[in-house]
Amino acid sequence: MGATFELAAGYAGICPDTMTAWRDRYSDFSDQMREAEGRAAVKWLAKIEAAANDDWRAAAWNLEKRHPQTYGKTVSEQQHTGKDGAPITVMIAQRPDGPA
Repeated sequence: MGATFELAAGYAGICPDTMTAWRDRYSDFSDQMREAEGRAAVKWLAKIEAAANDDWRAAAWNLEKRHPQTYGKTVSEQQHTGKDGAPITVMIAQRPDGPA
């Protein structure tokens, strides 16, 4: 399905910490969880790949995720401060003859 570990634990009626403890303690349980994760990921990737035949957005998403340096979206954050990190003071002057 592709559920998070927390959701899977809730669905099974156990605490996420219990599932983590079982993964750490029982190697066969850990192996089965890893295999289930792989199957779910491949299933979803196959759906995206099939959708890319009819919808360019699926192909674009795949390129963004597989090759983020080349096709990924870039987000940059800029912060501005005044002198020595102080807040910037903004002064708004009104024209003598009224607003423009």
